[in-house]
Amino acid sequence: MALYKLSPILSVRIKYSQLRNGTYYYYRKIPSVHTGGTGRFARKCLSTSDPIVAARLIAQINKDMEMQWHGTHSHITPVAHNEYDLGVFLEKAIEPPRTLYPCREGVTSAESPERRLAPPERQSGTPPEFLLSDAVEFYLERHKKRNVTDFVEDTRRNWDSFLSIVGDKPFSEANRDDAHKFINTRLANGLKTGSIRRQLATLTAVFSKVIAEKELTRGNPFSKIQIAGDGEDAEEGIPFTPDDLKKTQDACKEMDDSIRWLAALQSDLGCRIAEVAGLALADLVLDEAIPYVSIKVHPWRSLKKGKENERNIPLVGLSLWAAQRIKSTAANGQTMAFPRYCSVGGCKATSASGAVNKWLRSEQLELTQKNHTSHDFRHAMADRLREVQCPEDIRKKIGGWKVYGLSEVYGKGYSLKVMLEWLQKVELKHPHHIA
Repeated sequence: MALYKLSPILSVRIKYSQLRNGTYYYYRKIPSVHTGGTGRFARKCLSTSDPIVAARLIAQINKDMEMQWHGTHSHITPVAHNEYDLGVFLEKAIEPPRTLYPCREGVTSAESPERRLAPPERQSGTPPEFLLSDAVEFYLERHKKRNVTDFVEDTRRNWDSFLSIVGDKPFSEANRDDAHKFINTRLANGLKTGSIRRQLATLTAVFSKVIAEKELTRGNPFSKIQIAGDGEDAEEGIPFTPDDLKKTQDACKEMDDSIRWLAALQSDLGCRIAEVAGLALADLVLDEAIPYVSIKVHPWRSLKKGKENERNIPLVGLSLWAAQRIKSTAANGQTMAFPRYCSVGGCKATSASGAVNKWLRSEQLELTQKNHTSHDFRHAMADRLREVQCPEDIRKKIGGWKVYGLSEVYGKGYSLKVMLEWLQKVELKHPHHIA
């Protein structure tokens, strides 16, 4: 007989129940008159860890069995007396409000609730089980970024990876073993621990939200979980050497297409690939005294740290050339800087990164190092600014790196003129090419 604590002074025992590994079971000895004296037991897994749901299911099962035996028994016994808490529990467990479904054709909202219940509920008398697939929808409906396309897609993708490994089981049955199974499977598939850690952040957040909002008395299976060899397989960024960076920028101007414009913008801005690929055409501002790019949150593309990463960066060197080419070649009605990788429906930053990375590692560039990625432009910009002794807070403002210190978040920050002076100091010269 499982014990459920309602409050500091009241607990109830749910008769005919067992609690095993966090899951409730209906468990009752069948009267000997119905078994020929064999003393058999009726047992059924209820697939829930919620005592209120378990009490409802037990009540229904017990009712059916007692109808066969022509007897009635109470199955909930107070251990201590508290009229209010017991009343609330009984109200929820024995007479729960029915979940109404959208009216079907021919049934109006004025008709009885019983007629408006979905057929499975009318038949079983119990609400549908809350599954893992329901949890991610519950999470997204309540999240402040629910309308940010890439956030929603990333969340669904990470959650679908989890479901593909553990199955779409009831939310109440997901446990620590499932969390370890997910991690071990992803490691076996060759995923880096850093990537797994990012996926775990999504899974942890979904569980935390559902547990908190539904006021469940259970732990988060992903809380403080460890990954074997966490961080040991991380690949350090490789900044471009000055010669390799010049070769890459020269090749951008020679090939003069959208993939090279992406690379050129990154090379002299030092920003993230998603920040570039998700630009609207209007974010490239060329008709001001100091041309600049406006990196900001869009419905189709968020930023790593949200509005904290929003900034305007002066366009110089190859980034200015790329912005001019994007604007001058834009088709009538074009709204995105890179329509190949971005639309109002979302930003395909991964595809953009893959295209640039493939080119950077190709033999045609003849770089001294063959394992560069687009993110290495970012590392290179950090080193270039350090080399000219650019103040740290200006460098971080340009690159969108986190700035520490309360005073740094006040005011408008550095002007375009100040940032332009430092970016011009690291601009590479290309004497053999005409702008």
